[in-house]
Formats: sequence, C-alpha cells, structure tokens
Amino acid sequence: MKLVRKFIDIALILTVTAIAVVIFCERGVAAAAKTNLIVLEQLYYDLFDKVFSSLPNADTLCVIERPQEPHDYTWMIDNQLYQRLNKSAVRHIYVNQSVDNAMRVSYRPVSQTISYKRIVKKQLERKISIQIHLQVANSQNELLYSDLLQQTQVDSVAVAKKYLENARFPFTSGRQKKSVLAVISEPVIILSITGLVIYLFYSYRSQ
Repeated sequence: MKLVRKFIDIALILTVTAIAVVIFCERGVAAAAKTNLIVLEQLYYDLFDKVFSSLPNADTLCVIERPQEPHDYTWMIDNQLYQRLNKSAVRHIYVNQSVDNAMRVSYRPVSQTISYKRIVKKQLERKISIQIHLQVANSQNELLYSDLLQQTQVDSVAVAKKYLENARFPFTSGRQKKSVLAVISEPVIILSITGLVIYLFYSYRSQ
C-alpha cells in the first residue's frame, strides 16, 4: 500500500512539473515566433528584391504610383518598396507626383490572405499568401518590368493566434480551420485519459 501511495505522489509531482514546463515553453515560443506583420513585410521585400536585382541600376529619382483605391496595408507595401529602392541607390522618392527624368514604379495589390489550420493542440499551421502586380519604367519611359508577383509562406507555430496578430492592423488577422485529424483526436485523447484516471482511482480504492 505504501508503495502505491508513493507511486501516486511521484506521478502527481511529475504531472505538475510537466504542466509548468509546457506553460514556460509556450511563453518562450510566443516571444520567438514571427508575427504576421513581420512575415508579410518580409514577403513583400523579398518580391521587390528579386525584381530590382534583375534590373539595370536604378535612377536616383523615383516616382511611386500608388493604386487609386488604396488598401489598409498600402503603407506597409510602401515601406518595403522604399527600403528596396534605397538599396538600389535611389536618393529621392516621390509619391503620385509628376517628376521629369525619374524612374516610375507602380503597383496594385491583388490579394493578401492569412489562414490557420490546427495540427495538434496548441500548434497551428500558418499560411500567408500575397499577390501584387508590379510595373517598372525607367526615366526614358521604357518599360523594364511588368508582371504579377506572388509568394506564399507556410510554417508551423506553437502559439495562439493572439500572439501572431495585431489588433491595430486588421489585415494581420486570419481565419482558422481545424483539420479532421485534430477534431477527432483531441476528444479521443481526453476520453482515454479520463477513463485511465477513473480506472486507476477505483483500482487503488479496491486494494
């Protein structure tokens, strides 16, 4: 009997310790996981980098032509475009202005989506996709580039949505769908653990 009690005490200590470790690890992963905003910024920058890396040296003057109907994330695209143009030695950037002898860059966002799929408990598969049409003309009004750019990033994050999204920026929010495996497995696991605990409890009392 004493041996059984000792076994139960050890099991309880290990359970509490495991719960504490899980909570601690979740906080650590939440701090390390990239937010949706950071991922979006990186995706746009990478697209712009691929385009301008393949073009001749940029002019020192540049005019950015924004879409006529801007989205709530237009400023984010502008920021990444500014950073990449500055890397190309562009010194003066204007927006929707008439400037002589300037390179012209126009863009039109096509789509931007964020979705989650529950893999297992406390683990999400995150998918972020962007599509944007980009056009570049040099200071002589010669078309250098015109195409639809698209890129998708899929990763696994062990944090809740609240750590990935930003309430100030609605475009960082995504929709979540549960996988069939997660829907089936979670109740089965819970019922199995509950049944095992009940079985051990009554087995212990009958001795």
